[in-house]
Amino acid sequence: MDITPWISTIVTIVLAMVTFYGIVNSRLATLEAKHEAEQQATRDSIELLRADVQQLGKIIERQYKFESDLNTAFKHIDEFRDNLKEIDNRLRTLEKGGKQNE
Repeated sequence: MDITPWISTIVTIVLAMVTFYGIVNSRLATLEAKHEAEQQATRDSIELLRADVQQLGKIIERQYKFESDLNTAFKHIDEFRDNLKEIDNRLRTLEKGGKQNE
């Protein structure tokens, strides 16, 4: 049996398989690279969002501190107003007492 006619067929099949393997492997590598790039973009976006959330947290903390300080200031203003009314009432009482003694 002569295998000479089969050699070219076998070589053609082997070359076709190697070419197919190369194409599949190349496509797989391209898909993996694309997937990795998408994952990196997602990680970058998450990091940006995390930084924004941290910055927002700092702003909220400052807002709470500001509101607390503002409430304290209002309390002091109310105390000053009450003290001023008390001083005004005492002055009026003294003026009335002074006018009565004259």
